[in-house]
Amino acid sequence: MLRDAISFLNVYVYAPNITKKIERAVKIGGQSEENAKAFIQQQEQSRAAFYQQYTDITRAELSEYDLCKNSDTFTGNALDLSICVDIIKSALQ
Repeated sequence: MLRDAISFLNVYVYAPNITKKIERAVKIGGQSEENAKAFIQQQEQSRAAFYQQYTDITRAELSEYDLCKNSDTFTGNALDLSICVDIIKSALQ
């Protein structure tokens, strides 16, 4: 809807490491380790459905974004996304 109205940076931050995803789901999402994987799959399906319904972007299709960042690359701690944030802020400057 806003694509032609304003200038923006279309960013996709993703995490391919399932172990780090599970750690985040437990610590941030309050999920048990047993339910974390199912929770992650449900969240991914829900986000994909949202994108399908409201945008012309195919979620996770990297060519659809201006900047794609693998959050696992620079994070030893699965909850520390500060380097990702710094990279995105630098791209905006």
